Amino acid sequence: MAEVHNEQILEPDDQEHDQHENERLNHQIPPDPEYLNHEIENVILERVIQNQNNDNTSSDTESDENSDEAETEDCEDGSESENEDNQTVNEEDFENSDDEEPLNACNYNQPLYVGAPITVAQSMAVIFSILMEQNVTQTCLEAIIKAINCHCIPEGHHKNSLFKFQKFFGLTTNVKNDIIKHFYCMTCEKALQNENDNCIELKGFLLIGTCDIPAKVHFWNLVSYNGLYGCPTYIWPGETYNLTPTSHTHVYPYIKSPKLRTKKNTIKYAQRALPNLPHKGVKGHCILASIMYDHIKGMASDRMHAVDAGTVKKLVTLWFDNKYQNEPYSLVYAKNLVDERLKKIKPPHFVHRMPSTIDELLHWKTSQFKMWFYYYALTLLKGIMREEYFQHFILLVAGITILDSDIMTHADINMAENYLHKFVNEFELKYGLRYCSVNIHVLLHLSHCVRLIGPLWAYSCYNYEDLNGQFLRLVHGTRHIESQIANAHYRILRVQRFFNNLPEGPVRDYCFSRRHGVKLNEKIFDNTYSVGTYSSYTNRDPVPAYIQCINHLQPIQKLERYFRLLKKDKLYISELYKRNTKTSSSCAMFKKNALQNSFCSIVCFWKVTKCQCQEINCQCDPIHYAVGRLFEYKEAFNVVGDQGVTSNIPILFECTKQERYMAIRVSRLQAVCVQVNVGNTLYLGIPVNEKEKE
Repeated sequence: MAEVHNEQILEPDDQEHDQHENERLNHQIPPDPEYLNHEIENVILERVIQNQNNDNTSSDTESDENSDEAETEDCEDGSESENEDNQTVNEEDFENSDDEEPLNACNYNQPLYVGAPITVAQSMAVIFSILMEQNVTQTCLEAIIKAINCHCIPEGHHKNSLFKFQKFFGLTTNVKNDIIKHFYCMTCEKALQNENDNCIELKGFLLIGTCDIPAKVHFWNLVSYNGLYGCPTYIWPGETYNLTPTSHTHVYPYIKSPKLRTKKNTIKYAQRALPNLPHKGVKGHCILASIMYDHIKGMASDRMHAVDAGTVKKLVTLWFDNKYQNEPYSLVYAKNLVDERLKKIKPPHFVHRMPSTIDELLHWKTSQFKMWFYYYALTLLKGIMREEYFQHFILLVAGITILDSDIMTHADINMAENYLHKFVNEFELKYGLRYCSVNIHVLLHLSHCVRLIGPLWAYSCYNYEDLNGQFLRLVHGTRHIESQIANAHYRILRVQRFFNNLPEGPVRDYCFSRRHGVKLNEKIFDNTYSVGTYSSYTNRDPVPAYIQCINHLQPIQKLERYFRLLKKDKLYISELYKRNTKTSSSCAMFKKNALQNSFCSIVCFWKVTKCQCQEINCQCDPIHYAVGRLFEYKEAFNVVGDQGVTSNIPILFECTKQERYMAIRVSRLQAVCVQVNVGNTLYLGIPVNEKEKE
């Protein structure tokens, strides 16, 4: 099978290109894919530049099938008209547009205007970097271009319309060119001679997949999760629980060692199933059995839907919903106190959603349930919830935290399994059988899933949900959805290549700094940057207590202070940075020695220069320090499982500030901590793992 790629082809002026093509055609040499990609990119770019140079400044015709707005500018009467989203310009109108500039009227490497510090191409890159970061509409982008035009002299080379800006990056598609077809193998993308040419056929097997339970039963061709034998992992029928004489629900009472489904017995049950009579929950054969090595072991249990949006959401509802106020586990009486504590929390900068009150529970996002589960619930409910229910909830937090961590042993998995089995077993006694839904039952699957596939973060659906959101932002119309996504993705890649080819200087630094949303000052080492401006410190300045911790670093030639540090996409914001009012990213975990971590509150950062160089552009490497106020700390919560199994919650610590300061090299900073203040008690939470963003 061959895949056809249509490309824009020109008659190149480069003699070497013609010679290479003639030799390849005469000797029937298959085109090299890398060479073709390079040539295609050059040809497209050359075409765009040529069309831009031929563009007349008298009027602009703007068309983009995938754009939000379509506009036509008429040079004769100077009028503008905005059309609805996704409206396109007809090819006839495009061909007959008389807005053509003389050939080579504009060189993209020329200054934007006489005496300008940047070129036309660099100006375009700066504008596009803002477009990518802020996700602005094309109407807004057009307003930005017009505002820039007001600041430039009329004789400049700046692009005075959105259409010309689009043409510069190849965002328009209505350019008629000769089309030549190249054929590629659909599997390996190797170039083929013609449509009937074949390549070596390869076969692959899908190893791992993840989805929520409703999707899983459809993939496996099982009965619904709320039906008999609806559990996709265990061969366990559950039972029907009558709510009223006319309504019921399906529940799963606790069972210690149910029989596991396997690929072998699932296929056997599928052979026994009839069209309207499933056998052991299996309705028939499924396509996954033929494309996966083992579709039973390879399909993971997703933590996002089962735990955060399932069990945790149900528990919060049981605790704070008014209809359960007469139950022993109800916390309705303490709702105002919990809301008050929630409002005082200042999460770190990387947490995208601020804590919401209990009254807004219906509008909580899954990520908010995740933060509540790991960091807020235990710290806020201590002393409020009845001790037996509090200790029961600790079992769930401890078990999930262990299975979601970066490093775990088989003993850790066994410990987590112990905690989760005890939680599910006691859940029926404390909350009632009617609430033992499939989400509670799925907790028994997680340790088995981790043994087979890996930690929970490796197949969490959070990343896929985020990817769905990115895809949605690439779609701006109801037609040709797949083409819109492919074209938009190509544009992003094309612009990234353009950014990478920019020369070193302030324009390149600006374009790359927009990716992080902060003002990067200096690259300290890989993935670590100082943020904001430096302020010099002299001997005449007053000496605060925290600066005395760097006295032992003598001799010091120069001291420069700053307040923010970006390391591995996490922003450390010191206490002295006064603009940070709603979040708190000053508490950090650092590596005290090879075997021990410790905690501090970062006061500020220092760039320390020790060399005796007198040159203005000294090339000696300075050392960057974080001055931190140290904490005394201890594990905050103990966990007691069955058979005498005990441990601590590994991510929560109770801390006390000390009047001791320490200069810590920024290379030893490990993580930004979640800070929760409850009365006079300070709790710090460290990230569960390094792979997932909160």
